[in-house]
Amino acid sequence: AHPIDFAANDGEPVDLMFAMCVSEDLAQRHLQTLSELAEDFANAGFREALRDAPDIASLRALLLAADVCAQRGVAS
Repeated sequence: AHPIDFAANDGEPVDLMFAMCVSEDLAQRHLQTLSELAEDFANAGFREALRDAPDIASLRALLLAADVCAQRGVAS
């Protein structure tokens, strides 16, 4: 993957991005998920694992595993 210049505050190009669509009735869950993702993305090992994922299935498995850990209160 090639990083993209998004004019970030730190001047570094972006190579990981996350997007999410939710319905109006799930606003609270949406905020909880964003909070969990912020914690996951703060972990350098998690970011490297995402970068190293060889395919979409592996990437999905990493994200789902992080979600399961968050639901159980376990650090990912």
